[in-house]
Amino acid sequence: MKRYINLIGLLALASTLILGVLGLFSHVHLIFDLASHFRVHYAITACVASIIFLFYRAHWLALLSIVSLAFNLAFVVPWYFGSKETASKEDIKIFLSNVLTNNSDHGRLVSLIQNVSPDIIVVMEINNSWVNALNVLENEYSYSKLAPREDNFGIGVYSKLPIIMGSVKYFGSSGVPSIVLSLEAAKGTLTLVATHPVPPIGDDYFKSRNKQLSHVAKEAEKISGPFILAGDLNTTMWSSHYSQLEKNGKLRNVRRGFGINATWPSGLGILGIPIDHVLISDEIRVVDVRVGASVGSDHLPLIIELSIIGSVSAGT
Repeated sequence: MKRYINLIGLLALASTLILGVLGLFSHVHLIFDLASHFRVHYAITACVASIIFLFYRAHWLALLSIVSLAFNLAFVVPWYFGSKETASKEDIKIFLSNVLTNNSDHGRLVSLIQNVSPDIIVVMEINNSWVNALNVLENEYSYSKLAPREDNFGIGVYSKLPIIMGSVKYFGSSGVPSIVLSLEAAKGTLTLVATHPVPPIGDDYFKSRNKQLSHVAKEAEKISGPFILAGDLNTTMWSSHYSQLEKNGKLRNVRRGFGINATWPSGLGILGIPIDHVLISDEIRVVDVRVGASVGSDHLPLIIELSIIGSVSAGT
């Protein structure tokens, strides 16, 4: 029995070390990129392995497990530390949700939105059926820009803030729509980009996702003033392609200081991975970030409260 348990522990240790290191090379290949997304899971596995080895007095293997645990936690723990802003009257609340095209439980989403009462709603995977279901929000959300589709890449934005200018753009080569809006906020013009790259299933989609993220970064970099990027980006914060998006777009993730807030798959809860994101420019501060209740989709929604401290006008 001891032999088999030690073997399980050894396999667990090897997987956390090998996959954890491969994740550092996510820029090289799709497989390495996929390995980068599971830092929390590697840390949990390494922790279990260290307990097994300590129990059976395999001290060197226990030490290696603790090293692997520390290595992977180094990517996770920093997300739980950072400054948090206090609420103000100028706060903007954003509701972000990949609703799942074939999810017919429209009422759960509508009910949650009405309960949360966000200022801006960003929804992905909407089709005409979803648009019809969300028409009940028209009285409260007078402004919208929609690009519904039947192929899981429809996208839409509903807003209480007036839309000064809005357009549907196609970043990269995938042919999926993104929405670019100039919104009238209390302290000036706010630019919002909502986007949903294809998932990295196969090499072509992997390259397409990366190209779209790169083009979105260029869009963000050329905008002056408060800027928000929101969407299911089909990547986690631990991919080098995500890091390039932050760096080149001069953006930061609202999760900093608020934890991982996993959103997919919804059934795994806190053991999921964070692939739905809101990124912001320096003129914006984060008041709160939390995961919302399930709306029947394979993604959990994100609810974010922001405070705009800049008053510079932005343009698209």
